[in-house]
Amino acid sequence: MANEQIAECAGFSDRNLDEMMQRVQNHIDKVAERNPRIPRVKVSSGMRGTRYYVEFPIVGKNVDAFRIYNYVKSKLDQAHQEKRAMVRVTGKDSYINEENVAYLLDYQVESGKVQGSPCSGSCYVRGVKGAEGWDSFKFILEKSNDFNAFDAELVAFAYEMALSNLQTSNQP
Repeated sequence: MANEQIAECAGFSDRNLDEMMQRVQNHIDKVAERNPRIPRVKVSSGMRGTRYYVEFPIVGKNVDAFRIYNYVKSKLDQAHQEKRAMVRVTGKDSYINEENVAYLLDYQVESGKVQGSPCSGSCYVRGVKGAEGWDSFKFILEKSNDFNAFDAELVAFAYEMALSNLQTSNQP
């Protein structure tokens, strides 16, 4: 028993992630004030391997994942044109196989901690097109190092765009 090691993974907390989640929550609260009919879903965060993640579910009838992807890409392109936080799209990809769908945007943004240095990130919209139009997707933002205030804006923007027109029942 002397060589036994216990992994301490429960209750993961990190200052970078905590600050990011507070920014995201502040933005989402503003979204809810502007649009009180928007469904509130849980925004989760943590680490996968060596990358931070922030994600939320998009579950409803006939979810248009490509539209969400295009909204996020337009937000990144707009920030690049406005020269905000050194934002630029560095790659994009998509995968569609039967009911499985995934869209990816890789981007760089100025580091929130080291002035002038870039920090890579990825945005995913991925999930499953379900039977009878009921779909289950997730929006995921992953970062390798730290977060910029723009990252929180991007999550809140995706949250608003993805959930504002979401049909969650059979009623029109």
